[in-house]
Amino acid sequence: MAQPPLISLSDVGVIRGTGPIFSHADLHVYPRDKIAIVGPNGSGKSSLMGCLSGHIPADQGEVFIKPGLTTSVLEQNILDKQSATLLETLQVGLDDSEFGRLNAMLNNLGLTGEEQVTDCSGGQIRRAQLALCLSRNADILLLDEPTNHLDLVAITWLEAHLKSRKETLVLISHDRQFLEKLSERLFWVDRGNIRVRDVGYSQFLDVQEEQFKQEEEQARLRKRKLRAEEDWMRYGVTARRKRNVRRLEAYHALKSEVRQDRRQDILPELLVGGELHTGQKVCSMHNVHKKLGDTLLIEQLDLEIKRGERLAIVGPNGVGKTTLLKLITGDVAPDNGTIKLGANVVPVLVDQMREGLRLDFTVHDNVTGGAEFVDVAGERLHYQRYLQGFGLRPNRHHLRVEALSGGERARVLLAKRLLNPSGFLLLDEPTNDLDIETIERLEDLIEQMGLTVVFVSHDRKFVDHLATGLVVFKGQGKWQREAGSDMQRHFLQPSDDAAPKSQRTKPTAGKNHIPAPTKSKMSYKDQRELDLLPEQIENLANRITQIEKQLSDPTLFQENPNKFEALSHDLAQSQRQLQASEERWLELETMKEELEQSA
Repeated sequence: MAQPPLISLSDVGVIRGTGPIFSHADLHVYPRDKIAIVGPNGSGKSSLMGCLSGHIPADQGEVFIKPGLTTSVLEQNILDKQSATLLETLQVGLDDSEFGRLNAMLNNLGLTGEEQVTDCSGGQIRRAQLALCLSRNADILLLDEPTNHLDLVAITWLEAHLKSRKETLVLISHDRQFLEKLSERLFWVDRGNIRVRDVGYSQFLDVQEEQFKQEEEQARLRKRKLRAEEDWMRYGVTARRKRNVRRLEAYHALKSEVRQDRRQDILPELLVGGELHTGQKVCSMHNVHKKLGDTLLIEQLDLEIKRGERLAIVGPNGVGKTTLLKLITGDVAPDNGTIKLGANVVPVLVDQMREGLRLDFTVHDNVTGGAEFVDVAGERLHYQRYLQGFGLRPNRHHLRVEALSGGERARVLLAKRLLNPSGFLLLDEPTNDLDIETIERLEDLIEQMGLTVVFVSHDRKFVDHLATGLVVFKGQGKWQREAGSDMQRHFLQPSDDAAPKSQRTKPTAGKNHIPAPTKSKMSYKDQRELDLLPEQIENLANRITQIEKQLSDPTLFQENPNKFEALSHDLAQSQRQLQASEERWLELETMKEELEQSA
């Protein structure tokens, strides 16, 4: 017998503004589930996650959350800018085991904990919030876009870490490979409906195709029925003095459904404006040097970019990838060397900070400057038609950009930049905040239009689908041009020199802190703990096996629900203790190895 659900939604709807975000949602979240919430931006993915966490109340239906259930949510809010370190800010309210994990999580995500909150970038704050979320003792992890601002090393670590955890996991992510590796069930938010499918994201395209085929068949049946009803309206009604009112109402309802089918069939194309013609040589960089303070970012770089090439810049966070893009645009000047653009080449940069947008301007004003019509690929289009191609609905066109979500802002900036006449596109983390559908359409557009593109991305699918070559960071300011699109073989073996200073682990202050080794051997206390931990881990593993065996009895929940509840609680507690013990053993074993090597 399956275990009872942790969370259940029965006929749930969430309403915002003029209508429902979704309605009639029926779904269950079970222990050890690995769930991906998928759907376009603005479809209601975050609202659904808010319902699951209890932070967003349902406007319709009922939400059941198991009493005593604990959740850990990846918060979207920015930490208060105060005069304190990240560790001091994050540790508030944590118990000793959670604090110990927080130190390890910060280091794994490229932070030390000693950074001042006031000096942290948005990306560092985001990684700190992820570290805090992963540190908490909880039954369910709710992660909304956890890979944003992570490089491939951190993403790969996060994948392995989440795979090893026993908690229920609910994910929202634009990283398709990340979802493929971690998800086992889908909650598909689709045009106001929540469709539950017991498959992982790797089968999502098959799920979509099956659903759309069913809808096409239903639409054909409705059209056939509508033709029959129109014949009745034309001949049957006029032949009678007294109309069949009920049938007439059904006719108008059916006609409305067919119109809706037609609207869904029309998916606006994502279009690019202007002339795309450039010469064969798009950009030449010769003997380029660039320092940022005392840090050498680029040394003796020679790079030729030709028409139609799509180059991915590959390297850890903080090594100068964005600087390299800004050298091409001219926003940053080289210390030495030359950078030449080809004739009629105007590079267009889509930056990850969305700096090209005026937050106090509307979407319409930001993109077209208020113009009613735009020239797109030689065609004169109304601005609404153009914006709809980027998934921006007409009711969003006259909103200020400051009122939009991160994904909507990303699409507004894409719409603005791609309207400019250029065949040379520079993209800095373009997939951050974009939904998967828009990412795939952007890939198709770039390939179909033959654009020359230089881009920075840690999205493995995006790089693999688009890149015709790589520009790989080799450490100490050295960059190398390489063929192919396999970024992982370069990125997952960084040298010590290749790792940015912000990602090198440093000792952190605070309780449970293990100082940097300066002695030749471990203390007696640490060695004794290390000796005892293997037996403790084995005992906990055996206990978990015994509890799971008892819980597998299909009659237990019905015959003795109190015992079932007690065993479930004991199981969760034992699993948390096992995880903490394993992490402590690894921490002490690493210390021992470092001390032996330094002796």
